Amino acid sequence: MVQLSFSKLAFIILSLSALVACGGGSALPAPSAADNDPAADSPDVGGNESPQAGSLALNANRYDDALLVPSEGGVGTRFNDGASWTHFNKGAQFTWQNEGGDFLDANGDLQGTVPWAEQTIIDTDSVTDVVWDVTTLVQAWVNGTYKNRGFHLRRISGSNGPLDYATKEANDSAQHPQLTVVTDSAELLVLSAMGDTYLTPSTSTVTFGQHTSMRVRDDHNVLVWFDLSSLGDKMVVSAALKLTTFAQFTNSDSSHGVFAIKTDSWDTSVPVAGIAALYPGDFGINVHPDVYLSYSFDTNSAADGGEDFLNDSIDVGHADNYWPCNTLAPSGRQSDGSLSTPDVGIPGYQPFQNGNAVCMRLQYEEGPARTQGLGNYGVSSKKRVASFFASEQTDELFVRHYIFLGDTWGENIHNEGGKRPGGISGTQSGSLYPGGWGGRTTNGANGWSARGGYARQVAYGYNPLEGYTALTTYLYHADQTGGYGDQMNWTMTPNGLLKKGRWYSIEQQIKMNNRDGLNIQASVDVGGNFIAGSGAFDGIVRGWVDGRLVFEKTDVRFTDMDYINIDVADFGLYYGGAENTPYDQHMALDNIVIAKSYIGPMKID
Repeated sequence: MVQLSFSKLAFIILSLSALVACGGGSALPAPSAADNDPAADSPDVGGNESPQAGSLALNANRYDDALLVPSEGGVGTRFNDGASWTHFNKGAQFTWQNEGGDFLDANGDLQGTVPWAEQTIIDTDSVTDVVWDVTTLVQAWVNGTYKNRGFHLRRISGSNGPLDYATKEANDSAQHPQLTVVTDSAELLVLSAMGDTYLTPSTSTVTFGQHTSMRVRDDHNVLVWFDLSSLGDKMVVSAALKLTTFAQFTNSDSSHGVFAIKTDSWDTSVPVAGIAALYPGDFGINVHPDVYLSYSFDTNSAADGGEDFLNDSIDVGHADNYWPCNTLAPSGRQSDGSLSTPDVGIPGYQPFQNGNAVCMRLQYEEGPARTQGLGNYGVSSKKRVASFFASEQTDELFVRHYIFLGDTWGENIHNEGGKRPGGISGTQSGSLYPGGWGGRTTNGANGWSARGGYARQVAYGYNPLEGYTALTTYLYHADQTGGYGDQMNWTMTPNGLLKKGRWYSIEQQIKMNNRDGLNIQASVDVGGNFIAGSGAFDGIVRGWVDGRLVFEKTDVRFTDMDYINIDVADFGLYYGGAENTPYDQHMALDNIVIAKSYIGPMKID
């Protein structure tokens, strides 16, 4: 159902490639507690009381820690998605806190100096097995004292000459990394490595997970990880890590220590509830004084948002694909005048758990390579929901919606990132200040934008997070370094990744930076020194997935001008840059809410 306060919101831009009804049948029963995160009675960030019944409508993420080991990555620069000097999983956009890899020492100190095990390797110019006693570390992993992310090997002392170990990709399987564990029940387990690689400063541009050798020296660190699930909660009597060195260039002895790899962890805290927790199913949420507008698409009528998203006019330079929400097999019109009929339904679609039978279906349609157009976007209609006046702009806005990625989303490595629904901007479209989009660089006096974005899907085959899509904010701001916007990754925690086949609550907040009212544009003097203008470096961009904070930037200078504020909530869906999608891709969108305070995930009564 569309619910709108016309006096509060200035403008919404909708740029959708295809909109049709998806789902169907009768209303779904409320999910059981096992299907939701345990946040039924959490307080909202504005101090309101949450209802005592029901639970937040969230994705039931199993938070599999096995997915957060480093990534080997694929073969060649095209698959540059593994662990590197700067990232523990480049494909998922996850970085180390410390270049060269994060690790815990035997005292539990990050980047500490006391190894869990140490071994001296003698330069014999021969193939030699090197064994470390890692019993204490493996037991700590099994106990849950630390997360099992694998072993980090580095030089401790002695010669700094390079020393090469065989990887699990080596031709001789007898040289592959191996972990031998004996339990208190006299069970002997010989485990092969799940993955291995090494890190050097050069791995900021390429990753080495598929190499047959890995090297240790001062600026070369080795990573090896094993699956310990077969140990369960058994007591470890002994554990020995074996690597085989086949080449030593040290000319003297070298000591290599074992540390515990540390990567990010899932955020399993109670999700933060907001306005939506007060209105189960979002019903009646529009009466809240902070809410500008809500769309729930409960029916196919224009009043519920279906036909309200359609536009009979063709926008210059854009396709005008549109489908009424009361049919599953419509025809749409492209910018070249041709008709197109999208596939019925979304592959792998699951109805949203709030019981609604209708949502919006968005689709990229396959387009010819290297020809911007059909495969980038379809509908690009600007929907004015209230008269645009400067007095109706705002300095703070929250946009929340639910997204579902179909099975066809980002099917292979050729998939590119793009823009998604949920952006917020002050581009002053149609005015004298058209900057902040489409390569129109923001300069502090001509608009800005913080569009919703997504990165290239994590590639299949060599990455534990294969098939996930990382969210981003595509930010045009007064201090951007290039002609196009800066990509800001939603990677404070791994919860910023979306998996196909699930619904997610996505929310973004923008709070404008302070301006002194003098409207002085910042500049640079002849010596290259920055001269401050009217705008402060205190603008805010935040992002939440399922009520958990996954992105925060609190030092943004959007603009120097006090007459440039927030005027647009952007629900565009755009693929790549100039390339078209090589295959059809599907997304569903539901339960849009726009407000001036935090909204949070929906609550199911």
